[in-house]
Amino acid sequence: VGERMNKLLTLFLLAFTTLTPIISQEYAEEPYNPRNSYGVFVGGGFNLHSADFKKFDGIPSCCPGYETGEGFGIKLGIYYSTPMGDLIDLSLRAKYLQLGGLVSRIEHEEGTTLSGNNQTLDFEHRFDASINSLALEPVLEFKLSDQFRLRGGFRIGYLLNGYLNEHVEEVVSPSNGLFTDENGNTSRTRNSYTGDIPNLSSIEAAIMIGASYDMPLNDSYTLFLVPYIDMSLGLTSFVPDFGWTSNSIVGGLGLRYAT
Repeated sequence: VGERMNKLLTLFLLAFTTLTPIISQEYAEEPYNPRNSYGVFVGGGFNLHSADFKKFDGIPSCCPGYETGEGFGIKLGIYYSTPMGDLIDLSLRAKYLQLGGLVSRIEHEEGTTLSGNNQTLDFEHRFDASINSLALEPVLEFKLSDQFRLRGGFRIGYLLNGYLNEHVEEVVSPSNGLFTDENGNTSRTRNSYTGDIPNLSSIEAAIMIGASYDMPLNDSYTLFLVPYIDMSLGLTSFVPDFGWTSNSIVGGLGLRYAT
């Protein structure tokens, strides 16, 4: 049995070392012919939040309505791509995304200074949310040249978690401004909360467009470094009926192996 396994291994290694130069030479002669590929990618970018709600369920707030915010998130994943013709590839991606951000709004209200005088206060309603998703992205890639590609598709993801790292209302101006509650107590902050986002949705979805450029890393044109930029438009609210979505602009690098 051992001798037979040694013979099979020798035949496999012989076939591999014989065919690899032939295949590599074929790719070198026609380096950008359509072929299957797979790879990994990692990037980071800005999350631009849009919202239309006043408060989370069960969390006190006097905000007249949250509207905008932003944050930074990491995006990483793996993909497989197959040709649909000479100029179009179909790619399926599995990716992890950080979609959170800081949403805030400044409001003006009569309050009390440390000296006891009444004054118009500028105070901030804000919350800092961490939201993570595990998603699939079917994407069509259009070759504008051998190396430059445009792409478009959609994303459907499962929200792994959503957490409020901070939820607070704070006096930001003047420096000696204070809130006064119904009992006469004063403080620079009120309605503080940290914890899970109430009623977080299970699913998130978005449409996306992007561009990439293939840079060969070897003479056989099987390994490519792929810088890319993607933009996505959120279609679903993180909490039902809140109108709270995140659009993203992401730049990153991929590593593609073509077979």
